Amino acid sequence: MPYYLSTLPNLPELIHYFQRLLYTANIIIPEHNTVMPVKNFLTQRSLKALAIEMLSIVAAVLIALAVSEWNKNRNHQQNVKAAMVKITSEMGKNIKLLETVHANNQKIVDMQKDGDTRKAGVFRPALQILDTAWKTAMSTGTAEHMTYDQLYTLSEVYALQGLYRSYTNQLIQAMMQTTSMAIAMNPDIKSDADMPSGAFDQYLSFVVLLEAAVLKTHKETHAELKKKGY
Repeated sequence: MPYYLSTLPNLPELIHYFQRLLYTANIIIPEHNTVMPVKNFLTQRSLKALAIEMLSIVAAVLIALAVSEWNKNRNHQQNVKAAMVKITSEMGKNIKLLETVHANNQKIVDMQKDGDTRKAGVFRPALQILDTAWKTAMSTGTAEHMTYDQLYTLSEVYALQGLYRSYTNQLIQAMMQTTSMAIAMNPDIKSDADMPSGAFDQYLSFVVLLEAAVLKTHKETHAELKKKGY
């Protein structure tokens, strides 16, 4: 606990202070623990002095609550900053992966569009793309303390990333099933390399378009976050 919080009076101390205050004002007689008649009290004690003492107690409690609330908000903002730093780092890694993968996949799609039948390489979607930092911020409640603009921007980036991953996984499963059926029905087909040319071209082209969109949003958001010091 921070020092300034540890020095604040706790509830038992406040109650004890309040009781001593009443004893001092003779509202309660200590030896009999009985309430003194209001008339006698009014003729012996100053209501102004008592009001000041009462207000000091209320002010102390309110200040303690305000300091506690301020400390909570400060901790939340520290967690948000740490999460934003992790997310920025995660996006940087995703950008490096997407740049390599997208360049390869774009080359393959372009060759297929041009009718080039030479072996251009293997189409490899970026299934290793990361979202751990974003999911952690969401699951721990840290995202709830982000600003609306921060939350909107990050949600947009990771929603598009999720769409890319989901579509790519579905496409891979469909390609594997189609290839398996083709092999079972046609003995001349031994693997996906023997599949008819262009069987999946339009789907691969869409994956490349999604890659380009994900890469673009990652770069733009990453640049903005770096400018803000994350």
